[in-house]
Amino acid sequence: MTAISEKTRQELYRYIGKLADKVTVIPCNYDPAFSYCPRAFNKTYPNLLHIGSAPHKNLSRLIKAIEGLPCRLTILGKLTAEIQAEIVQRKIDYVNYVDVTQSQVVSLYQKCDLVTFVSLYEGFGLPVVEAQVVGRPVITSNISPMIEVAGGAACLVDPTDISAIRQGIERICNDDAYRADLIQKGRVNAERFSVAAVATKYLALYESLGRQTRMSEPV
Repeated sequence: MTAISEKTRQELYRYIGKLADKVTVIPCNYDPAFSYCPRAFNKTYPNLLHIGSAPHKNLSRLIKAIEGLPCRLTILGKLTAEIQAEIVQRKIDYVNYVDVTQSQVVSLYQKCDLVTFVSLYEGFGLPVVEAQVVGRPVITSNISPMIEVAGGAACLVDPTDISAIRQGIERICNDDAYRADLIQKGRVNAERFSVAAVATKYLALYESLGRQTRMSEPV
């Protein structure tokens, strides 16, 4: 049995008890459709890409955090009437995409300047990796599993702290060296989640299980 993150494995203890000790953590891989696509950062009016609109994606706090900042917010996911009203109330320049194809998702990453993923809960956090693959700085939550997935190559903030989210975004936008460092480290970190890297982990697991099976067979 496998789990996509240590957080997920830990949660399994609630359902299967000590059987979770036998669970091997093997992460998700990113879609090979994502690839490095360098882009000059728009410091004057950056395009922020936010993935997901479910309550745990923390969109309301992000909207509050960027109020008054010169930027555009690109949101992927269906918006509730309440979120739409808040966007209008806070005068956020935004564009919303729903029911897009995978190629369109890749294009949204390529066209953005940074990715915001300050989620309150995730089983893995694939948008962090997708941003790193494309070569975009990412701000994400300082909680598991995003901490582990980010691999020290993201701006980590308290997702419940609106001012911390704002400060993180401002730092990425204004600190050229910091932003470049995130991008460089992110590309290296993303290699851990390539199809080849993840397949190697599965192969090692299957080979280990095969050895255990052979050793348990009667001679």
